[in-house]
Amino acid sequence: MKLKRKARKLVRSGVKKTGVAGMLSVPYYIISSWTADIHSANSKLSGAAEKILAEVVEKGYFFPKPAQLNICRVLKQDLRLRLVNVNHKRILYFARDKDRAMKAYLEINRLNYLNQKHLAEIRKIILY
Repeated sequence: MKLKRKARKLVRSGVKKTGVAGMLSVPYYIISSWTADIHSANSKLSGAAEKILAEVVEKGYFFPKPAQLNICRVLKQDLRLRLVNVNHKRILYFARDKDRAMKAYLEINRLNYLNQKHLAEIRKIILY
């Protein structure tokens, strides 16, 4: 059921059904049957937005570069993603994936220990 909800949300946001099938590794005919009542003639998302969204769906998070921030802001607004700035590093993620986002933040910054400042910054993710 999670896949079906995710597929419906993506199609409603404008991602093509073939793109959703590829992102979720589900046959197109299943995506088509799940979303038969949703009509999306053209994708509203650019190719760059689809790639970012695919990574968020796959990994649960995405670390955008400064040039990708506008796309991330649109995705955040349309799909209710979270975009937080932690210690000058932005993270785009689904609320349900906050643990994976926090773990990725720790790994990318190679933090083996947490001082009070780092802990306060990371709490932004948890309490957001």
